[in-house]
Amino acid sequence: YIHNHDLRWEWYMKGGDYMGIGLFNKNLSNPIEMVGQPVSGSINARFTYANAEKAYIRGLEFDYRKEFFNLFRVETNFFFIKSR
Repeated sequence: YIHNHDLRWEWYMKGGDYMGIGLFNKNLSNPIEMVGQPVSGSINARFTYANAEKAYIRGLEFDYRKEFFNLFRVETNFFFIKSR
């Protein structure tokens, strides 16, 4: 299962300009993760995939969009994410 919670505030300004901020929280059951296994007689590892028992992803997101004279637009997006 995935339990997903989002909270978002958006502000649409004149001329197509936009600003938004969001918080999110995702709780996952049996997520797939990459696992490194040591190889005998080598410093390398062999990678495979396995299910973990549970995981979470939490974060904060910022969005901004600005149009200039209907000629071009600048958009940016920043994320701050913590996961385990």
